[in-house]
Amino acid sequence: MSSLSRTQCHDQRQGQHLDGTVIPPTHLNDVCAQPCFYGAQEWVTLELNLIAQARGQVLESPAVRP
Repeated sequence: MSSLSRTQCHDQRQGQHLDGTVIPPTHLNDVCAQPCFYGAQEWVTLELNLIAQARGQVLESPAVRP
């Protein structure tokens, strides 16, 4: 088990290999514990951060089985 934090692993080493596996981009799933109002600065900052992180990534869809 590694002692890397999420930032050290996903943000600083994205695309590199760890134990033979490519490190994926970070996924922010614990960002807002309280509701944000439309247009709130926290919401705008979050959206801009997500846009910056997604820039250049390939859009993938789940596989569909017949």
